[in-house]
Amino acid sequence: MWSRSLVALLVVGTLFGGAAAFLATSLNVSDPDVANILCANQEGIRRNIREFFLAFPPASNPGLYLPEDATLSQLFHFYYGSTASPTRFIKAVNSIATSNINTDSSYKLRYNPELHSDAERLNNTHNKLSERFPQILSSILIQESYSGARSLLGTSLHSIQDFYSHSTWIEKGNIAILSGLGLPGHSLGTLAGPSEDVCTPCPSPQGSCSGNVKVSAGLSSGYYTYDTDIGKDELVPKPTTALGGINKDTPYSCFSPHHDLHKQAAELAVLATKHYLDQVLNAVGFDKYRRLFDLYLGSALSIVVDTTGSMGDDISAVISQVEEIVNNSSPEKYILSQFNDPDCGPVFETTDGAEFLMAVRNLTAFGGGDYPELFWCGLQTPDYGDVFCFTDAVGKDGEKMPGIVSQAQRQNNKVTIILSDIIEDKKRKPKKQKKSKSVGKKKRPRTEKDLITTIDDFRRLTDATGGLLISASKFDVSDIVGIMGSGVETSTRLQFFSPPCPYAVL
Repeated sequence: MWSRSLVALLVVGTLFGGAAAFLATSLNVSDPDVANILCANQEGIRRNIREFFLAFPPASNPGLYLPEDATLSQLFHFYYGSTASPTRFIKAVNSIATSNINTDSSYKLRYNPELHSDAERLNNTHNKLSERFPQILSSILIQESYSGARSLLGTSLHSIQDFYSHSTWIEKGNIAILSGLGLPGHSLGTLAGPSEDVCTPCPSPQGSCSGNVKVSAGLSSGYYTYDTDIGKDELVPKPTTALGGINKDTPYSCFSPHHDLHKQAAELAVLATKHYLDQVLNAVGFDKYRRLFDLYLGSALSIVVDTTGSMGDDISAVISQVEEIVNNSSPEKYILSQFNDPDCGPVFETTDGAEFLMAVRNLTAFGGGDYPELFWCGLQTPDYGDVFCFTDAVGKDGEKMPGIVSQAQRQNNKVTIILSDIIEDKKRKPKKQKKSKSVGKKKRPRTEKDLITTIDDFRRLTDATGGLLISASKFDVSDIVGIMGSGVETSTRLQFFSPPCPYAVL
């Protein structure tokens, strides 16, 4: 039996290094431990995406060339063109990294030995990973919950990467990855028995230690210890006879007894990351995998139209304006959403611009009655891209407004509202509530469901998302084109996970 022993403030991280114990607070990507976590995770993804692009080159460039050392952003530009924005793609990669890091920073996860290939629980780690693999596939293939799949994927990659820093796999002379790790139907081979002697004590509990693993022994892993009682309910106690350890998380002897094997462990973690992603790709196919990483050339274009009767005189103008928008854009997907009163919908989606315009030309105005409409119900915000709303009325379902604005900001949607002049010319007012004839009956308090939003609320929405609030009479497609295509452009997000590392990944 043996162990790995680290100082109390070090949470052992994936592959290159550990995240500080207080990582649950704001991340600092300049911290070497955090940087190392991100480096190998992103590098494994980078290699996988490069091969993905080479295996499925664009029809216009079947002889696609990608430099061996191209960063993630460069790979995207080589594939989609220099003017294409990789922001959504980088965000998808970063979300996997966030989940990976959270396995170290979350109090509920960081002490669990099964998530970190620790405490001679390697078989438990393998079983957890094998159970999670079909969950990842189900999230992609059935639920189409790509954000959920990324979260599960990040957790699994953490365990796989930790395996090479926390187990005796490298010390036993292995120079390649354990290809079946975490995959259903595979085993880890011969594991050390409960009483098997797998190592000799190190000279001291801290500092460099080499040659202490018995190559002939079964595969095993180290223990995670603290000088305090933190996490004692989750951590498996380290045997008192085990002095020192085999940790390879960092290249520093004060933290990692087997620091001299850190580079080898890191490279195997990168290769294992790529291999695991390859298995996901083989299982879900090209299109679903592309959606997992948000690999799209253009944004989605969402058109939202008020089809109540009062829009009857404006529908033809709306159709012409939508045609101008479509003709001046090249989105990956088109979304048409209608809202009326008392219903909203249906929602129509297509990747065919001509089919989309046909649906727009078939719009008719009918129904309605009162002045405010179900604007917020009809507002469809895609995962990415621009949203253009055509209406002549304010919304009466304002209880939905905070959630819609938050979602649009989170998804980097630019929302533009084109208001018909009817709202100004006809000066329509909401219907007055009829007075109750019941004597002595108290008036029902106003609730959120009664909330009628205003033009100022429209302005708050467009300001918050970087869109425009304009009058239909002043519609100019050049104004629209000026904001299209940049709905997901945020340079700060691109740099969020850009640590200094030996690999140029972003």
